[in-house]
Amino acid sequence: MTLSTAILLGLLQGFTEFLPISSSGHLFLAEAIFPTAMDPKSMLSFNVLLHAGSLLGLLLCYWKRWWNLLKGLLKGDRECMNVLWLLVLGTVPAAVVGFFFEDVIAEALSTPRVIGSTFLLTALLLAFSEQIHGHRTQGQATLKDLLLIGLAQACALLPGLSRSGTTMAAARALEFQREDSVDISFLLATPIIAGAAVVAGMHILTGEVSVPAMSITLTGVVVSALASIVAIQLLRKFVRRRSLRPFAAYLLVVGALTLGLGW
Repeated sequence: MTLSTAILLGLLQGFTEFLPISSSGHLFLAEAIFPTAMDPKSMLSFNVLLHAGSLLGLLLCYWKRWWNLLKGLLKGDRECMNVLWLLVLGTVPAAVVGFFFEDVIAEALSTPRVIGSTFLLTALLLAFSEQIHGHRTQGQATLKDLLLIGLAQACALLPGLSRSGTTMAAARALEFQREDSVDISFLLATPIIAGAAVVAGMHILTGEVSVPAMSITLTGVVVSALASIVAIQLLRKFVRRRSLRPFAAYLLVVGALTLGLGW
């Protein structure tokens, strides 16, 4: 892998992880257009390390929220403990599915037909969610809400089905306000991305997979982190005044092209 390819993949990962347009789908398209000599499992691990860059960007954007939650936990604050407990439970569905089936899903379903179809499915979910006028806030989230959104996050392990788009759509369907849906989606992303990054790191340390040279890998991770910060800030500002329909329209076009061209 060249440095320029790592930078391109880092930019794609950072922007598409948090914009509701699917990082896995866009990375698949990039790797199809700019192929590398890496075997699929090593490429998957490299992509997970790019997710670690996204995690860093996410933590930097939400550090105050996580810091307050951790301080509240240490002080025995019931509200903070409840929020953390809900986030943990909301992460369980994706963690279970990912632990047992992620490699199988990624290898068996990473095809143009599947990814084009899941692009279109994400578009439909976003368009449908915008028909609902939400009024609920993050503080009103219940165990049932987080489990349902967590199940949506587990479904997003399908390549091309946007994790952020699916969880935002699920939150909107449960009548959460648009900005609160974004925050819930991003808070739920933190533990699941962290877990995936730890597993990838273990595979690399044990020699099960190889990744590009350290300088190239670190460049991709740093670029992913910086792009993630930009994407998170842009989306949070965007949804205050506008709907998610433009992202749905974009995915309709990309999904149709992916199916038509068979990349």
